[in-house]
Amino acid sequence: MSHNFQRIALLRAVKLFDLGVVSLTFLIAFAVANGTFTWPSFTEVLLLRIKVVNFVVFASYLAVCSVIFWISGFYVSHRMSRFGRRMREILLATTLITALFLILPLRMEFASKTFFVVFWLLTFSVLIVSRVVAQLILNYARVHGRNLRSIIIVGEGADAAALGDRIEQEVTLGYRLARIIDAELFKSPETAIVQQLDSIFAAQPVDEVLLALPVNKYGPTTDALVRHCEEQGIVVRVRAEIFNLQIAKSYVDDLQGIPVMTFQSGPSDGWQLVMKRLIDIVGSAALLLVLAPLFAVVALLIKFDSTGPVLFAQERVGYNKRRFRVLKFRTMVVEAEQQQEMLEHLNEVEGPVFKIKKDPRVTRIGAILRRFSIDELPQLINVLKGEMSLVGPRPLPVRDVERIDIQWHKRRFSIKPGLTCLWQVNGRSNIGFNEWVRMDLDYIDKWSLGLDLLILAKTIPAVFKGPGAY
Repeated sequence: MSHNFQRIALLRAVKLFDLGVVSLTFLIAFAVANGTFTWPSFTEVLLLRIKVVNFVVFASYLAVCSVIFWISGFYVSHRMSRFGRRMREILLATTLITALFLILPLRMEFASKTFFVVFWLLTFSVLIVSRVVAQLILNYARVHGRNLRSIIIVGEGADAAALGDRIEQEVTLGYRLARIIDAELFKSPETAIVQQLDSIFAAQPVDEVLLALPVNKYGPTTDALVRHCEEQGIVVRVRAEIFNLQIAKSYVDDLQGIPVMTFQSGPSDGWQLVMKRLIDIVGSAALLLVLAPLFAVVALLIKFDSTGPVLFAQERVGYNKRRFRVLKFRTMVVEAEQQQEMLEHLNEVEGPVFKIKKDPRVTRIGAILRRFSIDELPQLINVLKGEMSLVGPRPLPVRDVERIDIQWHKRRFSIKPGLTCLWQVNGRSNIGFNEWVRMDLDYIDKWSLGLDLLILAKTIPAVFKGPGAY
């Protein structure tokens, strides 16, 4: 039995399995939503509901699901992919096939909230678990010499050798290193490497060629090698790290069928960012509801203490320099912004920001609100709207941003601004601007959901201690 036949048979089995998962989770979600999840009544539901029209419609639904799975990337090789990529694919596909029920020409009495929640959770969970199990099986097989692919590396000197060592050490990738071709050994690398490849192709089976040549030095050679392998049906992988990147991470995207290389220094789009946004929505909505009585009390205190509106809206700079109106409880006199120019010489903070410990514009109630950061709570509305996040670098006023003259400081805008951050829990205005930005960049480079939760947990005690709050 040929390797290609085995691969096709396995692929068809996986497709059938995925459609079987959808069918089973549909029946379970239907039964749970209708309160019929006992075996006698469950079988009765099946017998009653099977009609020719419903059968045809559901078969069509499964066909569309198969297309969605294919478009989402379920059936391409994930040999070199991180598991997070598969989780994103499953998250996208599960959401799409769940939403698909809204347009099906079926009787919709089954489409309750319970049905949608159970169907989505079950389908997502089973598909994830099945992929984890499949990966464990593949890992075991590859460690024991099965499911291996022969690969040639074309690169330069020690760098190519190091790449070969990494591939051989990662046994679970399932690669057998056929040869390393060092481009530095040839005066005319393009012709010489093509001859080397042809010689290896003739002598032994080769599944893939990995090109790890610097693009600025071997651009035409890389192009010729890709075309040569393409002619012979050999899979070609081009190392993404062909530029001297200091911070940004590289990965390949698909732009309407056109492969594009992406370099990104902030967190890449993925399931964690989706979860971050969900946490922002649920968290801000819940806090706005719980804190409503406090908001009412603060509003009354502000009104009694000084004339002017309860809320203060100021234009600030957010994600990728987008401007938005940040909301705060008013803590200063109404003419505060107009008076700032006259107070610039009193600024006590280094860098482009403006802070004064005993700012004469601050009202009596305003001083208390600032002491415990209560004035920032209306920004939960900005979080709910998607202009901010619960955790992220603090949004700066336009005046401050225009005075930033150090280029690396501007990378702090590569992520959505937040209500709290590392600066907020580590001293606030007691910290110099350079260190403040370093903390923001450290947060961006090390970002994870766990780090967000840690910062949120530290925020409450930091607010009550109030270091640097003025």
